[in-house]
Formats: sequence, C-alpha cells, structure tokens
Amino acid sequence: MRKSKKDRLPPFTPTENSLIDSDVYKKLTNASRVAYLLLCRQKRRFDQADVIFPYSHAAAYMDQHTWGRSIRELIACGLIGKKQEGGLYRKTNIYTIHGISKRTVEMHSVKNGEIVRTGAQMHSVDFKQAALTH
Repeated sequence: MRKSKKDRLPPFTPTENSLIDSDVYKKLTNASRVAYLLLCRQKRRFDQADVIFPYSHAAAYMDQHTWGRSIRELIACGLIGKKQEGGLYRKTNIYTIHGISKRTVEMHSVKNGEIVRTGAQMHSVDFKQAALTH
C-alpha cells in the first residue's frame, strides 16, 4: 500500500540520543545548542558534512555577538569546524559538522549469500573522551 502525501512526516532535524546524553552537549550553553541545530538543519543528506549558513539566517534566533560566541564554543568542543571562502570583501562561512555518532558503524558486504565484514568503518567519535580533552 502506498502512503499518501498527507501521511508523510513534516521536515525535521534529527539529533542522535548519544549526542544529547554526552558530557560535551550538557556543558554547552543554550545558545550553542540552538546554533548547532540551526547548522544541522541545513543538511540535505545524511552524509553531507559541509553547510553554508550566513548569520542573517540566524538573526531571528540570536544576537550577532551571541552567534559568534556560540560558534566559537562549538568549534572549541569539536562539534563543528569553520572555514571561509570568498573574495576580497565578502567571505562565505562554510561550517563542517563533524561526526556525531558514539557508535562505530561497520561496513558489510554480501558474498555468496553470507554477510562478510569488510573491516571498514564509517565514523566513530567518543564524546566522553572529547569532553576530557576540551
């Protein structure tokens, strides 16, 4: 049976429970949590890491100085990275959202009807260790 459009979920921003339960997230200010969710909201695919987000989009949520402090806090705790690209006067901020999973996702392949581990891993971030280093 096919689902109709009215049965679909509205757009949402997923946040993993391991991130919410981590010591790093608990130590963040509320403004930094909002900034992190605004950045994650810009992702269009699960595997997308880089997002472009000008402050003008965050102006409805917080002051410019609060935004700057929040971004610095998120960079310091290792949840995001920031780089600038652009010309002489206008530079675009590109934020890299780092892996947010506490668990390691193992890659598998199927050979002759059996699941075989490839040994490759996608991402693994231990927030408890990250909290100790920052």
